[in-house]
Amino acid sequence: MARKAILEVARKVALESESYRGISLGHIAKEAKVSKATIYRWWSSKVRLLCEACEVPGHEIPSTGSLRGDLIAVIRQEIKEQMSLASRPVYAGAWAEIVEINSQANTPEEQYECMAGPAKREVLRAIFDAAIVRGEWPGHCNLDGAYLALFSFVFMNCVGRGKPPSEEQVGRLAEWMQIAALPHDPGDRASA
Repeated sequence: MARKAILEVARKVALESESYRGISLGHIAKEAKVSKATIYRWWSSKVRLLCEACEVPGHEIPSTGSLRGDLIAVIRQEIKEQMSLASRPVYAGAWAEIVEINSQANTPEEQYECMAGPAKREVLRAIFDAAIVRGEWPGHCNLDGAYLALFSFVFMNCVGRGKPPSEEQVGRLAEWMQIAALPHDPGDRASA
């Protein structure tokens, strides 16, 4: 019950806040009628709490019947998520916090990860697996390349510029994702 209340308050606060810095765990705890220690029982940081609270429910696996159609559908999902009123300032602030935490820990930049990254890679894995079954993809896939093409382009446009990509850009991004997914190494596999 307390966990649900915390998530609801965190989402409400994110919707009402104009900046990531303006969101306080103390305020969320007070509004949810819990202690900050209760929040830290489930989330290790503000970024983890807000990413969970503001995530668009579910990561749907599109099934349009074609690789291009599925990629366009997942791009549109990502745009919707990053352009939502709750997500946009949180994405920007959360990414800044992720960079800061990782740089202090001397984590290599290629290992920095958006909180939803693993779930989104699984969606891409399912899309490319379906394309393999349909004979549209050769069987090897660089999922990191496809994910980075998706996340970075949508993030730059939606969060950085505050403007979603055009339909033409969405179509080109689907092509770029396929190019980025081409294996660099025979060990890169869509199916494991």
